[in-house]
Amino acid sequence: GPLKVPREDPLSRFRVKDFLLSPEKPVWDKLESLYADDEPLEEEPELDEFDDLIEIMESSSRRGEEQRSALIEDTTEIREQSLKALARG
Repeated sequence: GPLKVPREDPLSRFRVKDFLLSPEKPVWDKLESLYADDEPLEEEPELDEFDDLIEIMESSSRRGEEQRSALIEDTTEIREQSLKALARG
């Protein structure tokens, strides 16, 4: 049959925009200067705070060593003693 073509072109009002040649800046770029924060999130720890932290870590390490030394390492000692004696320490 015959080719049917509409009288008006539906794309006649359609405008082509070249996005690559003129990229638009994001909206937040305009507001970034208003909300920019130049200060660091955390301040450097002072010497006293750093010394306290080292002391806490060392005491924790010492406690861990004490707990490990309190454990029975020799398996023959476990075999020779009764459960009651082992429970008492």
